[in-house]
Amino acid sequence: MGKFKNESYNAWKICVLCNEPIRPQKLANGGFWDGGNNPSPLAETGACCLKCNDLVIAERMRRHFPSDKKE
Repeated sequence: MGKFKNESYNAWKICVLCNEPIRPQKLANGGFWDGGNNPSPLAETGACCLKCNDLVIAERMRRHFPSDKKE
């Protein structure tokens, strides 16, 4: 279950990857989404912030398109 942090009158979810508050994202229709992003495969539960979502997407891409380079 996600953690919450009170900031004035808002309760923010906490990112399971960086432990920072998950800020609401403004939607095209003028509304807001405050549920965060799916952190899989870097975490199996909770939600991640928009910044960490970039890391999640990069890992998904890495796993889906493995490199042919030998390091």
